[in-house]
Order: sequence, then structure tokens, then C-alpha cells
Amino acid sequence: MKDDSLNQLWWNSENGRTLTYPPPGLSPGPLTPVRPTDEEIFSRYDFVNECKNDEPFFELIEPLVSHLRHPVSGCGTKFCSPKDACKPNEGGGKYFTDRSWIVPPPTKPTAEKSYYFDAGASSWTAGQGGPSLSYFAAVWKRHGIDFDHIEAWEGGTSTQKFYGTVPAEYKDRTHYQQQLISSQPTSEGGNPFVPTVIKSMAKKEDYVLFKLDIDSGPVEQGTVDFLLDPANDEIEYIDEFLWEHHVDNYIMHGHWEGGIDWSLKISDSYMYFLKMRQKGVRAHSWI
Repeated sequence: MKDDSLNQLWWNSENGRTLTYPPPGLSPGPLTPVRPTDEEIFSRYDFVNECKNDEPFFELIEPLVSHLRHPVSGCGTKFCSPKDACKPNEGGGKYFTDRSWIVPPPTKPTAEKSYYFDAGASSWTAGQGGPSLSYFAAVWKRHGIDFDHIEAWEGGTSTQKFYGTVPAEYKDRTHYQQQLISSQPTSEGGNPFVPTVIKSMAKKEDYVLFKLDIDSGPVEQGTVDFLLDPANDEIEYIDEFLWEHHVDNYIMHGHWEGGIDWSLKISDSYMYFLKMRQKGVRAHSWI
């Protein structure tokens, strides 16, 4: 079973079928962290501590491939149910909004505090491609990361409506602002610039996850360009970064409509995520 906190998908290893129901006679086992081991498939980080004589170690992360969503998204449109006579490998259409291909940190960070900053979070339980807040809270917790502080922004949802969706155990540590965010540190409208907020709240030794998806290309691009500018050090405060980059991505033409930056292609997305990864950030494409 693949479980990304929203979708439960069963995969039959004998015939390649993808199902939304448990095979007869089977029941789901305990949910466990996803820790890949195949270095021929996954990308790799190598770490060395230059200040100590510690043994070097490595971590694996999902590779930058295809359309930067689930690798089998779009591979077939039919999704198998108990009544279907499915052929092998049918059901790729359901993976379109599945997040189970994203590889979280393989081990629990040794940081004092863990922070989660979400730009584009209208609800804990709902979202256009599936909720991000409940996803990271649930899946990252399986990997030993239970966020101490969650900061969220979105311009259209009222504070009252947002907090009505937050589970009781997260209400005290979740802080929501009904605000648009800025594309640069100085903003005439007084909107927050997330990298500056992160630097003001967290220490470099803390664990920080930053998800950026507000469906505003210029604001998102400005934020990413700022982080990659060597004149700034805000990127050193970020451990995990997730971003849905709206470029000329063939599988997304009918979904992003007027929000596409037609001057950029998927290869440009690869380079942005690669640059982030080369700076030590576990950078992922979001949905």
C-alpha cells in the first residue's frame, strides 16, 4: 500500500495493477516511513563533517524526472476497482495528485526545533491538489518530525474558517495569516517575505520545511531567485523546500491555464531544483 495521507493505493507486484481497495484476504499493515535503498533509481546526497573526523554518510531523495509529478501520473486513465477487469499498469491517472513519490528525510534531524512554513495553505483538510498541512504533519511525523511551529499564509480564507479545520493537537502550534506574500524583502504593501520571516524565527541549526505554492509566478520566482542569490544567506536556514513551478510542462497545459510561464520549460525546472539541492537543500517538486 502507498499512503500519502490522502490517497491509499494498492499495487499488485505480480501483475502491475493499481487498486483502490485491499486485495481479498489482506488488510493494511502499520504505516511506516519511506526509506528507499536503490541508488540506481534515487538521487543521492553525500555528507561530510569538515570540523570533525566523523564518518561520511549519504541520503537518498527522489530523482528529478519526467514531468516532475508522480512518475506514472498520466500512464493510463482507468483506475481499477473491484468491478473492473483491469489490464496491467492501468490506473496512472489517479497518481496525478499523489504525493507518495516524494521522499522525506530518511532520519530524524538532531535539531532543537522543527519549523514548517506554508505559503499557500487555505485549509488543513482540503486543497486543489490535496491538502499540504495534513500531509506534512502526518507523513513527516512517521519520520520522527513532529513540527513545533507551523506558520501558514493564504489571501482568500478567513482566519476563523481556517482554524475551524485545524485538529486540536495542532491548534496551539499553528499560526495562520490571511495575507498575500511578497516577492522580495521590501514590499510597499507590507506583505511578508517568507525567507525573511524564516530567518527571523529559526536558527540555522533548526529543521525548517518551506512549501511555496500560491499560484503567482512572479512572486514565487522572485522568492526562489532571492534564495539562490549568493549575496543572501536565507537559504542556509532551509532544510526542505517544495515548489510547484508553473512552466511549459506538457502534462499540465490543461490545468494551469493562464498561470504558465511559457518562457521556461521543464528543463529549467530541473536546473532550479538541482541548484537548490547543490546548496544542500532537499528540494522537491510539489503538486
